[in-house]
Amino acid sequence: MNPVMTLVLMVGISTVSNSDKEPVPWNLNKDQKEQLLELFLADEESVTPEGVVTLIYKFDSDEPEKADNFFPPVSFAPNAKIKWADHRWGYSRLYHEGVVIADKGEWFHEAVWEPSVIMDVDFVSFTTGNPSRKDLVAATYAWSKKNRRRVGSNLGTQLVRLSGVKASGKQGKAAPLVHEERSRFGFQMKNGTFTTRQMGSSRESTSSRKLLKDLSAGQVGLVWSGGVSGVVDEIRITGRLNLDWVRKQLPEFDPIPATAKVDSGGQ
Repeated sequence: MNPVMTLVLMVGISTVSNSDKEPVPWNLNKDQKEQLLELFLADEESVTPEGVVTLIYKFDSDEPEKADNFFPPVSFAPNAKIKWADHRWGYSRLYHEGVVIADKGEWFHEAVWEPSVIMDVDFVSFTTGNPSRKDLVAATYAWSKKNRRRVGSNLGTQLVRLSGVKASGKQGKAAPLVHEERSRFGFQMKNGTFTTRQMGSSRESTSSRKLLKDLSAGQVGLVWSGGVSGVVDEIRITGRLNLDWVRKQLPEFDPIPATAKVDSGGQ
């Protein structure tokens, strides 16, 4: 079989457009914007009146609470898969801060986002890539029950369908892991299309109904496997929060749709 056709069948990539539309924007007043931002512990936080939230996390073991918006929790144990960087462990002479990920695992932000979200990760590898290990470090959007449906951006240059923490389908070629090389990668989910990003530029993209089946609100995070070891220095998330999730945290939260008329004095 033609290798290109095999890839299409495996990943489910197609040119059929997904009909998902962007969520209706909100019209938030000052108090509502403050309430939303109080849910998070990011280093930098902002929210527009339309409800677009931006969170920037810069991880440092001296302020471990900055990772409290992510799960599983970050450990101080030397043998943990998600732990605080410490130069005494011999990982790197240059990077003593951040969250170390190793072996295989996943680390997600606790908020639930509409499929209208961008995530970027600053990552420094502590290993050199090895194709035989099938190394993977993917910024991931996950949805459905127990986040079983997953699509990821492997180092920004490869789009992957994920089964747990392993790739079950691929589009594009992954960038090689280089020891102590800093990279920024992530994804954008918008209008039913998932696009990988590297250094802020778009790379691989898909709007396949098969790959993005039953696309709905979900969570963003990192998934890794193979022989990966490296440090996550910064995570930036910009997107629309899911209203049902917000109301579980803030039961009285009731934003006015931007299409409705509001009293400008309340803004």
